[in-house]
Amino acid sequence: MTAQNGGVDRLPRQRLTATTTLGFGRKWAAALLLFAVSGAAVGASCTVSATSLAFGAYLAGSGPLKSSGTATVSCTAGTFFAVGASGGNLGTQNQRLLANGSYTVQYNLYLTSAYATIWGDGTQNTGIFAATATSTPSVFPFYGLLPDNAFNQAAAAGSYTDSIVVVVSF
Repeated sequence: MTAQNGGVDRLPRQRLTATTTLGFGRKWAAALLLFAVSGAAVGASCTVSATSLAFGAYLAGSGPLKSSGTATVSCTAGTFFAVGASGGNLGTQNQRLLANGSYTVQYNLYLTSAYATIWGDGTQNTGIFAATATSTPSVFPFYGLLPDNAFNQAAAAGSYTDSIVVVVSF
């Protein structure tokens, strides 16, 4: 289940760390690696893990790079929770940036394969994942997109990185 802009601000937040890594040359390859930790609220607990997201090789003018991964959340049964993502080190939720020194490359994370709703914290027209926990883990697919635009085509060769903070509220 996904939710947009939905009343999660009242919930305590547990921070989970994720790291994005992008290898880049005139031809570039990209991978998103997510690592998560868990936290607890009174009467409930949650744990989170995420798979790596690999974009593959990019050649300027050859089209956008798309990939997908999953975030898995396990909480005490009956616990309502929401999963959001930060804008990263240099970007915002609406335009995330991978960096190589002073050079940057645009990318973003989305809730669906239609790439219509950006995965954020539920503000600034971004969406979140939300569910009520059952006895089995909740699995949320997310989608990465590196656009084949003039900004990215002009980027210098090199290795680009970013860090995302994933917030689980319960």
